[in-house]
Amino acid sequence: MSANIPYQLRPNKHVDRQLFISCLSAILPNLGLEKYCYISMGGRHLVDHKVIYKSLGISALYSFDADAEIVRRQNFNSPIDTTLCIAHHSSELASKLDDILNYFTPKQNAVIWLDYTDPHARLGQLLEAVDVMKRMQPGDVLRITLNANEGSLVKSTAEWKEEGYESPSQFRAVKYVESIGDFAPIGLERIKDGELPKVLNKSLQIAISRARMENKSVDLCPVLITEYRDGQRMYTATLLALDPRKGNDQLRQKLTQMGVNIGSWDKLISVVAPDFSQKEKYRIDSILSKETQEIIDALEFLPEASAQKSEVAIKSYKELHRFYPTYHQVDL
Repeated sequence: MSANIPYQLRPNKHVDRQLFISCLSAILPNLGLEKYCYISMGGRHLVDHKVIYKSLGISALYSFDADAEIVRRQNFNSPIDTTLCIAHHSSELASKLDDILNYFTPKQNAVIWLDYTDPHARLGQLLEAVDVMKRMQPGDVLRITLNANEGSLVKSTAEWKEEGYESPSQFRAVKYVESIGDFAPIGLERIKDGELPKVLNKSLQIAISRARMENKSVDLCPVLITEYRDGQRMYTATLLALDPRKGNDQLRQKLTQMGVNIGSWDKLISVVAPDFSQKEKYRIDSILSKETQEIIDALEFLPEASAQKSEVAIKSYKELHRFYPTYHQVDL
C-alpha cells in the first residue's frame, strides 16, 4: 500500500505538497504568519508539520489521528516540543477548533488539511468538511484531499455488464450518485476514464454552498486544485476564506502577481513526476525553454511508453520541475 511507502519515495505526492507549501508561502505572509496555527492528520512521521515549520516558521502545530498508537508515534517524531498530538476522529475536529486556537497563545487563524484516503467514505468526508467550513473565519485556509480512484466505483467489466449498464462510465456515475447523495452534481450521467477528479471538484463546490447557508461570514475561494497518482488517483483542493463584506481586490491582485490562481475552479493541475534519470534531467533543464516536441527530439528517445504520454511527462516536468525531490546518499 502506498500509505506505507516513505513520502520521499512518492514523487507525485511530494510535488503536490510542495505546490501547497508554495501557495501558502505566497498567501500567509500577506495575512500575517504570526496569527496561524497548522492543523492536520499528520500521519506517523508528521512530514507535513516538519515542512510547514521549516518552510514557514509556523510553530503552532496540531496533529490528530483516531489511532492512539499512531499519536504516540507522532509525539516521538514531532518537529518541535510544542507540537500538540491528540487522539480523536476527524469528525470531532470542527467542534475542537476554538479550543485548538486558544491553546496556542491564542491564534486567530488556522491552516487545516483534511487528508482523506478511504474512497468508500466520501459522503462522510464531505459532511465533515462542511462542518469545518461552517466554523471558518476570514484568513483561514482549508485543504482537502479525496480519493479519486475510479476502481472504487467499478471493479471489473463483468460488474457493470451483469447489472445491465451500457458502459463502465454510466455505471460509475450511478454508483457515485448512490454513494454521495446530494453532493453529486445535477445531471451526472457518466464518469469517463480520468474524470473523477473533475466530478469531485464539483461535489466540493456543492459542499461549500451548503456550508455557506450557515456561515455567511466567509467566501471560500479555490487557490490550488490538483490531482495526482499515488498508487491511487487523488484529488486535492486548497481554499482561502475571504470576508465578503470587505474589498479583497488588492489581496487578489497581489496573490495573482505571486502566481496564486485565486478563484478559479477550472485550473486543475495534473501532477505527473516522470521517472527521469539525473542525466536526463540535466539535458532537459539545458533546453527547458524549447517546445515540448523539440525537447523530446533532443532526447532522441521517448521518455514514456507512447508519444502522447511522453508529451504529458515533458509538459508536467516543465511546469513543476522546481518542486521535484532531490535524492542524495548520506551516511549518518
